[in-house]
Amino acid sequence: MALDTNDVGMQRALKILFAIIERPKHYTRRIFKDFYGTDESRIKKYFEEIKNAGFELDKDDRSRYYLVPNKIFEELISLLVFSPKEEKMILDGLKCNNTPDREIEKIKAKLPRLYDVTKFHHLINQTTLTVMDMLETAKREEKVVILKNYPSTSSNTVKDRYVEAFHIAADEDTIQAYELEDKQVKSFNISRITKIEITETDWTKTGSHNIVITDCFWIQDETVKVRFRMKLGANNYLIQKYPKTRALIKPVPNEKDAYDFEGRVNVKFKELTNFILGHHQDIIEIFEPESLIEHIQNQGKLIWEKKF
Repeated sequence: MALDTNDVGMQRALKILFAIIERPKHYTRRIFKDFYGTDESRIKKYFEEIKNAGFELDKDDRSRYYLVPNKIFEELISLLVFSPKEEKMILDGLKCNNTPDREIEKIKAKLPRLYDVTKFHHLINQTTLTVMDMLETAKREEKVVILKNYPSTSSNTVKDRYVEAFHIAADEDTIQAYELEDKQVKSFNISRITKIEITETDWTKTGSHNIVITDCFWIQDETVKVRFRMKLGANNYLIQKYPKTRALIKPVPNEKDAYDFEGRVNVKFKELTNFILGHHQDIIEIFEPESLIEHIQNQGKLIWEKKF
């Protein structure tokens, strides 16, 4: 049975989909049936058409629906873009075919510019697509937005942030915005924004809308050069979690599944510390600086001595 071709029917199907995206594991078919005052068969048609459009829905043990993310998009992306492993295979193949080093270096420089799976992962989530649309709308209309219950790892707080979002970098999973409470420009992760509200308040701080330079972990601070070697698992996590690190990572020649990170990061090693401690089994060696080695050792001692 096809979905109603009239506007009301199509609008209801879209509203059902958006409602499930916005509040997963909250709505049942009966709730929608009662809300729209219609019968079960018509609600079933709406769900069928949502599925036919490529959105996979599932339900929990209480028949509350949620969207199953990524399935279709991951299959499509895997056909269109390169993974880190595929890039390494390409370079290894060129070397085996005696391609001149100069040509290999040209291709090697071009590969990181291509969009890969890690640059799409935060856009696949349909809730994030809604957030992106609202951010673009707020930017276009120059309205203050509220990032509801935004979790900050640097300050270890979860609270509403009132911001003027003036720069949106989807491929880096970040926005730069002037935060009204702290009176400064900050970077926010798009993937951490679960709910957003556009207010009626106009921008008043456009003169302060200057893009700030951050390290690959989106931290604004003095920087220090860091160099370490890691295994494939840590590498994959790092570029997925922090897409900007990709430009600083290179495969180790003649060593299988080993990657070197070399670049400047914030001098306090924020975010990098959590990454290294959380993936210590995949960290082969830290080469420099000594201050990073000492910092990680001290953090390890603190964990060892802590009574949980």
